[in-house]
Amino acid sequence: MNPRMYRYAVLIVFFFFAVFALAGEKVWVSAKGAKLKADKKASAKTIKTLPMGTGLKVLDFQKRWYKVSTNELETGWIYRGKVAKTPPASDDEMEEDLLGDLDESGIMLAAADTSRSIRGKNKKGDDGNTSKVVLEKDEYLEALNLVLSFYASDDDIDAFLKQGKIGEYAE
Repeated sequence: MNPRMYRYAVLIVFFFFAVFALAGEKVWVSAKGAKLKADKKASAKTIKTLPMGTGLKVLDFQKRWYKVSTNELETGWIYRGKVAKTPPASDDEMEEDLLGDLDESGIMLAAADTSRSIRGKNKKGDDGNTSKVVLEKDEYLEALNLVLSFYASDDDIDAFLKQGKIGEYAE
């Protein structure tokens, strides 16, 4: 067998092993509003919007897209950033992870407020010395309320990703 034929044979065997390794692999939808697409691009027709936690069987992987089938035997493409290799935690597990050992810390949830985490920022004066600037309560509450008032809808986020060619829109 000549070297060129040998290389082709090795590539073909490797390809089949890769396909069989992916076959049967399972991923779970890990993002709200994940879309099963007809083709491996964000602009492709949406077959179905999949609920978070949906289990999917991997049929193929190309670039940043998984070709998958659902339990209802629908087949399509989903962006890799919308799935995880482990099932999402239940609501109880997520709450436990978020709170951690807070019960053992001695801090009551009702008593934990933002003032405990406010830190002054450094400011260099005209004389070259650095000093801490401490915000007054009204100032940081006003700043916090301003930040909390910002809202971005799913459509706004999608438009931002599309305009910046980020994530599934990076083609």
